[in-house]
Amino acid sequence: MLKACSRCGKVHGYGECTIPAIPYTRKKIANDITRFRSSRAWQRKRKAILERDAYLCKLCLYNRTLTNKDLEVHHIIPIKKNPELKLEERNLITLCRACHDLVEDDKSYVSLLTRLASIPPGKII
Repeated sequence: MLKACSRCGKVHGYGECTIPAIPYTRKKIANDITRFRSSRAWQRKRKAILERDAYLCKLCLYNRTLTNKDLEVHHIIPIKKNPELKLEERNLITLCRACHDLVEDDKSYVSLLTRLASIPPGKII
């Protein structure tokens, strides 16, 4: 059966394309991260970070606001950039969804978030 090839754009039989397949490394990384986020180790660490930060958004607290709704645990250095830090407490911080969206993929917040993550609960900057 002839079919239009997604690799070369020509019409030929299935498996007859001479252009090699491109490996799906991006999908594999995404699947590994998704699998990690559902792991027991992550669930325990996530709960520990939320407790450490007293179930408050650290960035909102820095801005003198108390926010305890829609909390997420953020990796300051993303997992895909440094997988060894995925369970390190110094790389994790509690943020509300709005703050998480604000700092996601923005390198200018890394030093501030690192500093905020190291501040013990109950202390205000």
